[in-house]
Amino acid sequence: MSLRFSHDDLDLEPKVNAITAIIQGYQDIKHYEIYCSAQSVISIELEKDAIKTAEFSKDIGIGVRLANGHGQSAFSYTSDLSAGSMQQMVKRIVALVGKSTRDKDFHSFAEKTPVTKLPASKLFDKRIEGLEIEDATSLVFDTLERARGVGDPRIYSVNIDLGAGSEKVLVLNSNGVDAREQYTSIDLSCSVTSKSGRTMTSDSDFQAGRALGMVSAGVGESAARRSLATLGKVRIKTGVYPIILSPRAAAAVIGSTIEEAADAELLQQQKSFLSSEAGERIAPEFLSIVDNAKSTRYSCLNSRSFDGEGTGSTTTKIVDEGVFRSGLYDSYTAGKGGTKNTANASRASYRSLPGISPSNMIIQADKAHVAKLDEIVAGIKLGILFDDTGDSPDVASGDFSGLISTGFLIQAGAIARPVSLAAFGINFRDLLNGIELVGDDVKDVAGTVCPSILLKGVQISSEIG
Repeated sequence: MSLRFSHDDLDLEPKVNAITAIIQGYQDIKHYEIYCSAQSVISIELEKDAIKTAEFSKDIGIGVRLANGHGQSAFSYTSDLSAGSMQQMVKRIVALVGKSTRDKDFHSFAEKTPVTKLPASKLFDKRIEGLEIEDATSLVFDTLERARGVGDPRIYSVNIDLGAGSEKVLVLNSNGVDAREQYTSIDLSCSVTSKSGRTMTSDSDFQAGRALGMVSAGVGESAARRSLATLGKVRIKTGVYPIILSPRAAAAVIGSTIEEAADAELLQQQKSFLSSEAGERIAPEFLSIVDNAKSTRYSCLNSRSFDGEGTGSTTTKIVDEGVFRSGLYDSYTAGKGGTKNTANASRASYRSLPGISPSNMIIQADKAHVAKLDEIVAGIKLGILFDDTGDSPDVASGDFSGLISTGFLIQAGAIARPVSLAAFGINFRDLLNGIELVGDDVKDVAGTVCPSILLKGVQISSEIG
């Protein structure tokens, strides 16, 4: 089975027209929004060198939001696209609207905005759409072979996950929004556990993108080498160390934190450490962080012509030359805050209400503060290359403490032994202001585009205190 839909599956227009006609028969309904999606997904999980699951699924349906003129709204969805089912769904939502709580901050659904269509070739790959589950399974086994092909007997076990999907989306509402697009995506991750004597360590690598060529079986080899490199960990002394965040760590530590802290809902509820920082400098002047849904570079994993409400995609400067300029908004939070809608509404499928999420998060510095990574490492007498952590900060306060799950000691300008689990503690504002340089090794880490980042000093404690 492949991800390809039939023509009838993708012909959602008659269904949308039928629902629109049904809605217009209710005079008390002033606003409507219809979201249709057709998704097909292949998921394969390999555990300890053997296929655990290999699944194929398709899901087609319609979600509808209705509202009256009194700030009351309701939502429901259906995967049964028969005329009777759709009529019953609309009837059910109308009844719920009259019983819902009035929201003084709700005025309407998203306004119609210009939508500049991104090149279809950047968002959709026919090779993924035509991917058979047998081909996907073959890629998983090729990845396993590359991991085992490293030829080191210390490799203990290999786990691999592959997901590939194709999706068509259609959004329209009572304000004239009418937006439609097709996407594909694929992700391949490999986790390898290595064993030496009684010591076992694990590490992983992954690739993702809109096109089939953005993943390869080579991720198995790189995951194996990452895992082997973490054997033989040494304890470090408690102290203040210069830190290099690898792109993987920078995406997890800085990218994900800014994404969450800039969520307009958290900002408006005073639940983000950025809530009172609008217009204030929160990072060095040379650093900027941009949310760019229109990017046609790198993986384009989160690129889109419009968001989950049909609002035309934009580029938002969250941090501009060190100053916090904007949060990430959907139509509701923008209306509530009296500010610009940044087109960051997102939906998992027709079954969900819109939430707020980033698109492509890009961390960048001016040219004067970009250096070759080798030169940055060479300039450190004693420091740490911080490559991964499973921890995240308290977004409300910005306090950040956790463990370096993968890290390496830097000695005399060279990367040396892996470090045993070491604890760190820092406020996120101090972390941002401690950035001195960024590397020239820009990578796309699942939609967060960033280089290595040098921090001037972070308090590190050994695991035994």
